[in-house]
Amino acid sequence: FGYDPSELVGRSWAFLYPESDVAYVTEEVIPAVPADGVWSDQTTFLQRDGSALVADHTLARAEGGRLICTVRDISEELERREELQARRTLLDLFIENVESYAIFTLDTDGCVTTWNSGAKRITGYEADDILGEHCSAFFGDADQETGVPASLLEQAAAEGTANHEGWRVRKDGSQFWERMTISAIRDDGELVGFGTVVFDATEEQ
Repeated sequence: FGYDPSELVGRSWAFLYPESDVAYVTEEVIPAVPADGVWSDQTTFLQRDGSALVADHTLARAEGGRLICTVRDISEELERREELQARRTLLDLFIENVESYAIFTLDTDGCVTTWNSGAKRITGYEADDILGEHCSAFFGDADQETGVPASLLEQAAAEGTANHEGWRVRKDGSQFWERMTISAIRDDGELVGFGTVVFDATEEQ
């Protein structure tokens, strides 16, 4: 908070809060602390220089009805989260609006979980048509019978990526020559899905 301990001892807790929050803490937070338990949430405090401090705040009751207050400053953490979310939103918008490539994700079973406008243009499938469906829907009968979709997923899971090209099938039954890259998506080393990028190279054939 920026205060020396001697400046805090004996003062009301209220001066550490924005004036608009004092009534909320008095009337709702403190009464919500169980007699033998804790209350926990995020609250905003004021530092000595007047700047706001967002914190994970825990109140616990001690003997004699006293309260033990624990505060962890999460202001920088929240800023990082907001910045990351803004970047993700920008990336999502970029991917959604890419028209030259089909960019979509699959779950660990190979079923479609996201779908961009390029994927719609190239394959003819609307998102509502394909979300939840297996990626083998884009492969012809021969490739499905020989297990090509499954082998590509297995290769991507084992090696990180799998590249393939060949004739694929649009929603209307017409074919296009596809160049595909499937990449494994991992979270802390655990496979959580696949990212797929497809280019329509029919004109080059």
